[in-house]
Amino acid sequence: MIRKILRSQPGSDYALARECLLHHMSYQLPASASRDRWVGFREIARTTRRIFGSHKAVIRYGDHPSAILGGFMHTHELITKYIEREAGHPIGVYIAKAEWPEAEPGGRTGFWLRWILFAWPLAFRCIWSQRRSNLALLIRECADTAMFMHRLHREKICELFDFLPYEIDSNLIALCCRASGIRVTKIPSSGPLATHNKVMIADAVVFTTPYQREEYEQFQDTIRTTQILKWGPEKAYTYIGHYQHRKRETPARSLAFYSHGSWIRQAMDHASDGLEIAGAEKRLLADLRTFMLRHPDCALLICVHPRERVAARWQETLSYYARQLEGVPYAFSAEGVPTALTFDKADIALAAFSTINYERLFCGFKTLIGNYDIPEFPMKGSSLEPICFDNYQKMERLILQARTMSHEEFFTAFKLEGYRYDQFPGYAGARS
Repeated sequence: MIRKILRSQPGSDYALARECLLHHMSYQLPASASRDRWVGFREIARTTRRIFGSHKAVIRYGDHPSAILGGFMHTHELITKYIEREAGHPIGVYIAKAEWPEAEPGGRTGFWLRWILFAWPLAFRCIWSQRRSNLALLIRECADTAMFMHRLHREKICELFDFLPYEIDSNLIALCCRASGIRVTKIPSSGPLATHNKVMIADAVVFTTPYQREEYEQFQDTIRTTQILKWGPEKAYTYIGHYQHRKRETPARSLAFYSHGSWIRQAMDHASDGLEIAGAEKRLLADLRTFMLRHPDCALLICVHPRERVAARWQETLSYYARQLEGVPYAFSAEGVPTALTFDKADIALAAFSTINYERLFCGFKTLIGNYDIPEFPMKGSSLEPICFDNYQKMERLILQARTMSHEEFFTAFKLEGYRYDQFPGYAGARS
C-alpha cells in the first residue's frame, strides 16, 4: 500500500495520502526532530523496542464487528461511550494506537526482519532530507499500520471508527481498510478542519459544528467521503446534563480566558502547527489586561489548560500569568474541576484557539474568539466571523455589546443557534 501511495498520480486518493505522510505536521515527534539527522535510526530503535516489548493495547467489549482506533488506553471508556451513544450500537474492540497491539503477524522476529528492510533505506534518507521528521514517522507508521490491520483482520472487524484523523497515517489506514472491505468513519475534534483535517478519506465523516460543514464546502476536493454525520462534541454527554435543564445564570460583568497552554507547549518542545497560537494568546492576554484596566468593574477568571496545572510547572504558570496580567485582579478556575463544568462561572468567555470554544457554544453560553495572526480563520462570511476579533477595539466592542444581552439574545443576534445542543440529534431536550 505504501508503494502505491508513494508512486501515485496527482489527484488520486493515494496522492492525498502521500501528501499527508510526507508533508503534514505531526505531534508524535518533538520540534527538534526536524534538525536531527539521525532521527530515522532513532525511530528504528524505538520501534524495535515496541515490537519486542509487551503492552496491553486492545480491549474487547463484545462480539460486534466494530472497532475504535484511539490514542491511549486510559481514554478508552470516554471515547467508547461517546461513539456508542452517537453511532447507536455497541462497539466490539478498542485499539490504542499510541501503545501496541500484543499480537504480531508471523511472529515478532519474522515481522521485524521484513519491516527493517523497508525502514533502513528511509533512515539513511533522513540524514539529508528536509522532510526527515515525516520520513522517520513513516518508519514507525509502516509497522503500526501493519500491526493494526492484522488486528482488525484477526477480530473480523467490518466497521472502524477513527478517532485520530489528524494523524499523518490516517488516510493510509483508510486505504488499507478500503482494500479489506472495512467501512471507516472519521471523527475530527470540534476545532476547524483546516488545522489538521482538511484531507480525509473515509466512508463517513463526523462534523460537530456548523462551521465544519461550511469548511466542507471549501475542502470537498480533499475531504473525500460519501456520508456526513452530525454528532455532538466528543465529551458532550459527560457535561450537557449540568446545563440542559437549568437557567443559564452567570455572574454579571464577568469574563473568562480559556487557555490553550501554548506557551508551555513551546517550553516542552512540541512540534509547531504553524498557527502561531502562542503569539495569539499573548496578544489576547495583553488586550484583556488593557480592558480590565479600563473597566475595573469586571471580574476575570483564568481557566488554565491541564498542562499548566501539572504540579511541577504550577509555579511557572503562576509567574507567566503574573507577567501577562500585571496590575490586574484575576482568579484561577477551581483545581480538579473540568473546564466544561465551569461555563456558568463567567458571563463571556474569550479564547484564541481552543475546542473549548465550541463546547461552550454547544452548551449555550456567550463566547468570543481572538483570531490574532490566524488569517485563514475564520472563513470570510462564515457563521463564526461575527464573534471573532483580531485587535483591542473589536474585542472591547464585542464584550460591551455581548454583556448587555442574555445568552439567548446573544445566540439570536449573532445567528449561532445551530451551535447549541438542542440542534443536535440526541441532545434536543427542553431548553431553559
